[in-house]
Amino acid sequence: MVLRIYVAVRGGRNRLGRSALVMELLGPERSAAFWQKWRENYVTREDTARCTGGVQCDRVPLHYNLFESDGAEGFKLLDRLIGWCKAEKLYVMLDLHAAPGGQTARTSMTARISLAIR
Repeated sequence: MVLRIYVAVRGGRNRLGRSALVMELLGPERSAAFWQKWRENYVTREDTARCTGGVQCDRVPLHYNLFESDGAEGFKLLDRLIGWCKAEKLYVMLDLHAAPGGQTARTSMTARISLAIR
């Protein structure tokens, strides 16, 4: 559920945050539809079914902003994925990959700051 930073790189620099870049390219309505569709299809039931050939665990990179309230979209998506993994007898490893404030001094994984530190 986390889009990697290299997806938002244009010309060697992270010019905009991921969300801002998609917004610039698609506009508000199409941008919202893009992100909704992306989250719904980030991992599919077919993906988990293909993982049964020797894989025992699925690591799920999570973005905190999908879990900020009890009824948040992230919980629904995660419940769906856990159900699929349970059916395939796969363990699920939860990875809070994008915590509030970011992970490093050079980049913010929260995508709330559209500043590239040079």
